[in-house]
Amino acid sequence: MLSKGKTIYLGLGLLMGSLTTFAKEGYTDYATPPEEIADEIIVFTPAMDMALNRLMKYERLITGKANEHASGKARPFMTIVQPANSMIRPLQTDKPVRMYLKRFEDRDEYYPIAIFPVSKGVKNEK
Repeated sequence: MLSKGKTIYLGLGLLMGSLTTFAKEGYTDYATPPEEIADEIIVFTPAMDMALNRLMKYERLITGKANEHASGKARPFMTIVQPANSMIRPLQTDKPVRMYLKRFEDRDEYYPIAIFPVSKGVKNEK
């Protein structure tokens, strides 16, 4: 039995589709890292604020500039969209983020599977 003040983190683990083991003191998450799933990893600077953490009934185009392609396959143009009825980290104008992208199976467009802040000191190795 859990004592008062202990928290069980159920929603996020189940939402992300990961296998989660719960214990008295917390949980252990056996999720696959996004770099193993992603087709492309880029450093992306958004052109405008985008509240991607709000559910929408339609796809949204994510606009901005890809500053660095970690996969080494520099593409001059990529279409990145947020699928309908999905949520992910919001974007802020001119604040670079590391974006992990997956390609749609039926078209040449990508959708974000993870968005993380770019750490200070990370440099482009070219």
